[in-house]
Amino acid sequence: MRKLVIAVVAVVVLFVLAMLLLPHIIDVNQYRGEIQAQLQNRLHRPVQFGAMSLAVFPVRVRVQDVNIGEDPRFHSALPFAQVGEMDISVKLLPLLTQSIEIHSLTLKRPEIELIKDAAGVWNFSSLGQAPATPAAPAQAAPQAQQAAPAKPSAAPSNAGESFSLDELKIADGQVAVTDLQKRQPREVYDHIDLTVDDFAPDKQFSIDLAAHVPGRGAETLSLAGKAGPINHEQVLSTPFDGKLKLDEVSLAGTQKFLNTAALEGSDAMISGSTDLVNSAGKMAAKGSLKINDAVVHNVQVGYPITADFDVADDLNSDVMQIKQGDVKLGSTPLSVSGTLNTHSTPSVADVKVSAKDASIEDAARLAAAFGVAFSPNTKIAGELTVNIHAQGPTDHLSLNGNVNGKNLEVTGSDIPQAVRVPAIELAMTPQQIQSNNFTATSGATTLAAQVTLAQYTGSSPTVNAAIKTM
Repeated sequence: MRKLVIAVVAVVVLFVLAMLLLPHIIDVNQYRGEIQAQLQNRLHRPVQFGAMSLAVFPVRVRVQDVNIGEDPRFHSALPFAQVGEMDISVKLLPLLTQSIEIHSLTLKRPEIELIKDAAGVWNFSSLGQAPATPAAPAQAAPQAQQAAPAKPSAAPSNAGESFSLDELKIADGQVAVTDLQKRQPREVYDHIDLTVDDFAPDKQFSIDLAAHVPGRGAETLSLAGKAGPINHEQVLSTPFDGKLKLDEVSLAGTQKFLNTAALEGSDAMISGSTDLVNSAGKMAAKGSLKINDAVVHNVQVGYPITADFDVADDLNSDVMQIKQGDVKLGSTPLSVSGTLNTHSTPSVADVKVSAKDASIEDAARLAAAFGVAFSPNTKIAGELTVNIHAQGPTDHLSLNGNVNGKNLEVTGSDIPQAVRVPAIELAMTPQQIQSNNFTATSGATTLAAQVTLAQYTGSSPTVNAAIKTM
């Protein structure tokens, strides 16, 4: 038994010594052309290497200053990717027989350029895809050659392969995004870590992404799940099934990346998790979010917002369907459903909102931020029951439904004394908002009133009021 243990230890020691001597025995620079050719054939992009060395445990080729060229159709002055250091994991036995089999890639501190052209095509969509070769015109063969039997043609030794890897890692990457379709300037995002397992464009693969976006909070975003096969014609239609997690992500920090005009002048700190499923460019999202420090159209909302939701977003048309939206504005519960089209500017809504015996103060504050019904300098307290259908551009919504309020109190910098209304009912149509006959008290004065707001969706609304002193 003792001899067996000694023999095993000796074998292990010899193996370790052999591995440590491997970088001194094998000159990896002799494989430069073969490794570059493999990557070029798989990526269908030009690849250039700097200094190369061999490392062990695990066996890998370490390459400095890697440059991966851009698709020539994008006419970019910058390469698709520049990598400070790349580890190429290779299989040991083929290496000992002077051949290279690439197992995985690790890109350290890469700088990647993502470009969407005027037609909406991303530059990364052609990775691993051989450019189309026009068919040669058919020619009549000479008579003597027609009689000869056809010989199979040998495949070229450097024929392109589909780009596949057991593992692809990006460590502390930087991504620059240029959107030529929407004429958006180049924006840079950094501190991105990505792991892709069992990657091939024509099959499903695993993805694990972590990113840090600009902002003032923790600003971490993670995405994990299964993706593929890649749809090269419509990248947004690539299937995906996974989970998105947000930890204090700034809305303002992601606004330019999301490229949605509806978010301009808005900010918030968002945390939560969402189950995501993408099928044929239709993204289904179900989860919960908590929003703190919300600012809408440069107006401080002043309370936290929580949401449990089930929505579907057509990524091709930018139309979102809200199947379920249970929202709490501070302590005020609301239920929201309908559609929101963010493709147009301003966004177009078709939503239903309902609430029962809810605090009006929080809802009024948010409505004021969106420029609907109230001034941001006005404070309204009381209870509210709402059943409203809102339609049209978000800056000129037309309303259908009813609002019932009780124990209302209105104060503000423009109101000398508080106005108190025991009860009021509002009937809403796209043409006007009309109240019932109600009473209002301010100081020692009590009034009986009935108010109609007409043409409220236009630039010149009119107010008709019948008021008498009691």
